Amino acid sequence: MCVTWFMVNGNPEISGYKLVLAFNREEYFNRPTSHANFLESNKDTLCGVDMKPGKEGGSWLGISKKGRVAFVLNIRGTGNPDLKGRGCYGLSNTVLSEPWPRAKRGRTFLEKLLDDNPNIPPEKLTEKLMAFAAKTECFPDTRAVSTFEEILDVLPEMVFAEIPVFGTRTTTVILIDSNDKVTFTEKTRLDPMDNSQAKWFSKTHVFNLTSRHEKQ
Repeated sequence: MCVTWFMVNGNPEISGYKLVLAFNREEYFNRPTSHANFLESNKDTLCGVDMKPGKEGGSWLGISKKGRVAFVLNIRGTGNPDLKGRGCYGLSNTVLSEPWPRAKRGRTFLEKLLDDNPNIPPEKLTEKLMAFAAKTECFPDTRAVSTFEEILDVLPEMVFAEIPVFGTRTTTVILIDSNDKVTFTEKTRLDPMDNSQAKWFSKTHVFNLTSRHEKQ
């Protein structure tokens, strides 16, 4: 499923950001996954990798050294995204014109955070986004949830999903500042994925974007 909130600004202030993106990946806990790293097959691309047999090599979120960012969401419904370039957005599992509550909540949080802190450093911005992405106060009662249909009934409200067999596996924050410096931070659950004693691993990659015409 997954949910993301992001801001795009092609002409930021000197201490501002071209991109601020937070992403919660939701998946079944028994699906094997590798942490985000630059791919051996394409050292220009940084992403996590799906390791499920028959699905190996796929990803849910990645960025290239040339600044291309891609993510995957399961969109239910029809319609074309109305992304106007600059602005804040929230997307989860419906079209942009009919956002789930968790998408709207994250967009509102991101807008206020950046309006109130226009010069916030990347470490503090990442910290605040990670904290928001881990919010659980809107939890419905999920103790009896087990089927995919039951998951869909409770998911629209959940910023951080935690259901017995399914939930937030990874939280990623990607920042691109006005000087094309990228800060990519990933926090991911470690096996065994016990909701009562969840353990997490965090890693940050920092690099500068390269020109589209620059040789690697």
